[in-house]
Amino acid sequence: MECTKCKVMIPDGEERTHKKELLCEDCYIDVLSPANFRPVRVGLRCQFEI
Repeated sequence: MECTKCKVMIPDGEERTHKKELLCEDCYIDVLSPANFRPVRVGLRCQFEI
């Protein structure tokens, strides 16, 4: 299988999925990293989205 983000080959059983994307472990960690959260204004408070 191939990571949809970085195109590296992923061994069977080590793939991760996030929002219907097939990711390697490194890309999966990058996607879930707090640095990737963007604040979104909703009324008077902020919420976070990935």
